[in-house]
Amino acid sequence: MIDCTVKFADGLPTSESEKIDNILKKNGNEPIISMIDAIKEAYPGISDEEAKETLEEIQEQRGLSNSLTDSEVI
Repeated sequence: MIDCTVKFADGLPTSESEKIDNILKKNGNEPIISMIDAIKEAYPGISDEEAKETLEEIQEQRGLSNSLTDSEVI
């Protein structure tokens, strides 16, 4: 019996991390998602207001004096 195994090397990312690395390489390491969106992705079901409060808490912990807006990205 002959073992016929096919291994595809089509260049598609194999993980979420590899996918993000590829995006960052293509866009010159520019931010790809807003901080509010990142918080909402990390905590599914969180409201916009709760996400903004969470961002403010993070800023306080980091000692940031200026409030970041949703348009600013990470």
